[in-house]
Parts: sequence; structure tokens; C-alpha cells
Amino acid sequence: MCNICASAARLNGIGDAMIKALLLVCSFMAAPEVRLCDQRNATQVINVPEEFDNPVMCAMHGQAYLAETSLSPSAGEYLRIVCIRTINPTTAHG
Repeated sequence: MCNICASAARLNGIGDAMIKALLLVCSFMAAPEVRLCDQRNATQVINVPEEFDNPVMCAMHGQAYLAETSLSPSAGEYLRIVCIRTINPTTAHG
């Protein structure tokens, strides 16, 4: 699905679309449902230092990166891995 999105972005002159993984630590008070947890309300946001061309690789590497960290949510917090589409500005058409 995201390969199609990346192709569409290139065709629309947006540039190379890639996918970036973020590890989010969210509070149940701020985001009681996991789907509500995002960069704006997370107590911690960790950028995985790689970009991927499909969501499966993003999720797998996000989990692997999380396993290598000492990140541990406190009481009343939970972890979420999100994959977001990014655009490489060096290849974007203007």
C-alpha cells in the first residue's frame, strides 16, 4: 500500500516518499486509547534513525530498535510504534 503512496507522491511532483518509525511513550490520561497516541501528546518521542520503503519493514525495524533500548514506560504509560510518511526534500520537485 505505501509503495503505491510513494509512487503517487513521485508522480504528483512531491518527491521521494519514505516511511519513518517513531517510538512513542504515551500516558493513559492524555491518550486513553492507543489510536489517540501521537507525536503531539506523547511524553517521549524517539526517532528510529532509518527510513523504509514499506510499512512492514518500518514496523519490524521499529520493534527491533525498541528491543535494543532501555525504554520502559512508567505506571500509567504505554508504548506505541507508528510509521509516518516522509518526503525527501532534496529530490522534491518544486
